[in-house]
Amino acid sequence: MDKVRVGVIGIGWFGEMHVITYQGVVNAQVTAICTRTKSRLQEVADKFGIRKTYTDYNDMLADPDIDAVSICTHAPDHLEPMLAAIKSGKHILLEKPMALTVAECDKMMEAAKGAKQNIMVGHICRFENSYAMAKQQVDEGRIGDVLSIYARRNINGAFAVPHLDKLSSVTGDAVHDIDLMNWIIGKKVKSVYTMALNPRKLPNYDVGFVNLKYGEDTVAVAESLWSLPAKTPYAIDARMEILGTDGVIYINEAASPLVIDDKNGRSIGETVYWPSIHGNITGALHNELTYFIECIRDIKKPDIITLEESRYVIEVINAAEKSAETGEIVYL
Repeated sequence: MDKVRVGVIGIGWFGEMHVITYQGVVNAQVTAICTRTKSRLQEVADKFGIRKTYTDYNDMLADPDIDAVSICTHAPDHLEPMLAAIKSGKHILLEKPMALTVAECDKMMEAAKGAKQNIMVGHICRFENSYAMAKQQVDEGRIGDVLSIYARRNINGAFAVPHLDKLSSVTGDAVHDIDLMNWIIGKKVKSVYTMALNPRKLPNYDVGFVNLKYGEDTVAVAESLWSLPAKTPYAIDARMEILGTDGVIYINEAASPLVIDDKNGRSIGETVYWPSIHGNITGALHNELTYFIECIRDIKKPDIITLEESRYVIEVINAAEKSAETGEIVYL
């Protein structure tokens, strides 16, 4: 295989980010895109010189000249294109969250039984240097046994409004940190208790605190506030503290090394997930897509994140949402 020929399904903001990022991934080439809006399809095709365009993902998946697909539709719309892509035999990168319910995850898992192609869910934070290095330090025993993890992932409230039509801040963003906690702690969640607020009376709540207990000896808190002021200088206020019996690990992504003061005030440059350097997207998204392509070329099943792990975080998130609704502790 010379280059892995990729089709991108769903060309919203993040679908376009996939298109841009693949341009800087060695051995990958975006050859087709798919979205239902014809004007948007033409706009992106013209912008990036993409020859093949589709308004129906089934037509794209029938194209023999496409080896792999990125599915970047909204989370409520993951199931059907995912099932069709599994059936097509093409390699799949599905954006997180895997689905909104465990039942939908199980349908995907059932369809994927015996599948020969690579199927991966894009939990981008596992490909971010700070979190990956923290996991490595914990595995090496540097801070002893993990006692607790506190994480936060807060964003601009105005930016979040369109997303809150489809999911809560917990399902949209705490899913990242809970997946990281599952990965770093390496135990199953015993209980979940969520405190949530919806001060703006939007379709889903935008303030969430998820309290988790892992086994008998480890606790964690995931904070997700989609209500920061409009002039917040950073795109994401993401932080994590991992407290162990012999030490602590601190991660502060909001304290980016690139600070810009201009006539509009202060802004913090995005240098972590998808910064543009020398015309290409680098950072965690580049690392994730590169890994996906390398696994295809090396005929290797992805193991940095597995379908089972992707499903499990949705099981925890569903429990967190149930707790937010009932006000009670949910036991797993």
